[in-house]
Amino acid sequence: MLGASGLLHTEQTNAKGKFALDITPWLRATYTVGFWNNNQQSRVQTYLRDTAGNPTYAGQSGFATGYYNQTQQNLANALSLKSDTRGVYDFDLVLTRFDYLKDIQRNPYTVTTGTGFTDVGKITRLDGTNWTTFDAKGIWRPAGPGGAHEVSFGYHADEYVLNNPTYRTTSWNTGPDATNELYAVGSGKTQTQALWLQDAWRFAPLWKLTLGGRLENWKAFDGFNLNTSQNSTTGAITATSAVNQPTLNATRFSPKASVAFEPTKEWLVTGSFGVANRFPTVTELYQNITVNNVVFFPNPNLKPET
Repeated sequence: MLGASGLLHTEQTNAKGKFALDITPWLRATYTVGFWNNNQQSRVQTYLRDTAGNPTYAGQSGFATGYYNQTQQNLANALSLKSDTRGVYDFDLVLTRFDYLKDIQRNPYTVTTGTGFTDVGKITRLDGTNWTTFDAKGIWRPAGPGGAHEVSFGYHADEYVLNNPTYRTTSWNTGPDATNELYAVGSGKTQTQALWLQDAWRFAPLWKLTLGGRLENWKAFDGFNLNTSQNSTTGAITATSAVNQPTLNATRFSPKASVAFEPTKEWLVTGSFGVANRFPTVTELYQNITVNNVVFFPNPNLKPET
């Protein structure tokens, strides 16, 4: 145990607004907006002492990793249009967007003698990272509410964008938010499109059978990673490697089935079966990992989990 890291002082501000409009007695539009601001300082504490009894980082670069200033601003938007006819047909449309407006972390490259840090440092940014989702859902009740069948169906689409450069700076605590030198880059995109269908069938007064399936197509593309080797003392870049990551595609089908038996209002017995597929996220594919000032490329060929 060398010391403590991540001793945080954080000031956060949240603002949220929600606006609803009843277009007709059965149709409502809703808009939600959220803003989040975070100013954070992370500090460290050493448990080590030199021969004179003074605190020291003893050349351990991990103390520099845990010592940083960070500023973040995120914006979320959501728009929905939903019907409630309580009749044969209903629908629900939802569009969302989340943006990293500003995300800048500054920390020194490594430690110096005693409890000092180098002026050379890193500026890690995530602004420009964002995601967008869209969902369209419909419900068809052939015999009206309370009928034997309730068929629901829908379409889903999303796109996730990662933008994560790390810059070298000669003055980590001041100066511009970007430089001409890069320690690392992790960027890329993923997209998903899906169609799904489900039927809830009450085939007997006490029994209900639900059958459904989801067909998804997933794509990962525009992946790019850059990594550098550095002088462990000065942080100077000594070598650079860059790679354009391969494009990935996958199509998967996820079925589901459920039988419910309700002998009384107090009892419900259900048996279910399902298969779900999870696709790699954009950060799992392309975000670099730093351990003790060593940057590692992620695995750009991850496959979907089942």
